[in-house]
Amino acid sequence: MKLKILTIGLISALFFSSFIVTANNTIFRDDFDSKSSHWAWYSVRSGYHLINDGIVEITVPHAFRICRHESALVTNCTQQKQPYRYNNMYARIRFEGTLKGSRGWGFWNTVHNPFNYSFAWLMYQKGSPLNPLNGFWVMSTDGLLKGFQLKRIKGYDLSEWHDYGINWTEESVSFYIDGDCVANFTSNVPRDYCRIHIWNDNAFYAFIPIYQRFLFPEKIFVDWFEITE
Repeated sequence: MKLKILTIGLISALFFSSFIVTANNTIFRDDFDSKSSHWAWYSVRSGYHLINDGIVEITVPHAFRICRHESALVTNCTQQKQPYRYNNMYARIRFEGTLKGSRGWGFWNTVHNPFNYSFAWLMYQKGSPLNPLNGFWVMSTDGLLKGFQLKRIKGYDLSEWHDYGINWTEESVSFYIDGDCVANFTSNVPRDYCRIHIWNDNAFYAFIPIYQRFLFPEKIFVDWFEITE
């Protein structure tokens, strides 16, 4: 009898262990030991990327609002099929400089018509004092005509390293910081296939003082990045 129970327990353990591994199968991971060809490395005007000691730096050193200086990482070239749908994203990220601009990371279908947007991302913005989206947010939508979900996130020092996660399923999008769920959206869940985007740009510079546009660079540092299914 004991042997039977032990056998059943062992089979159950193996089954659930296999299930857990399958459910969290790593599709792609980058520890940024070098500049991987997996990414399309875009930079415009003053924006640039650097890799030092296994950490990628995405920087906009200075910019006027009329010129969109951007640095971004994209999962693959725009000619290729967007690879992700109902997947999970994890990354260790920190900022340097939060005086101006827009930066963020997450899933996006790379469509520039807002009515056809599909995205689930974390985003920080700083611009005019009247801008209602100043601050750190999590957001998701499947087209702005259908509405979108957003939640302001407070209480985190963005200049420190944090582990960020997005768990995207057909029913919901959940956002995590250091293992804690900070938001869970069950409506306006993106349905389209997406790429991963990590960006840093000069959106919302219009009302930023001139000296801040030039003297204080804005940076994102990424230690590692992973996609699972």
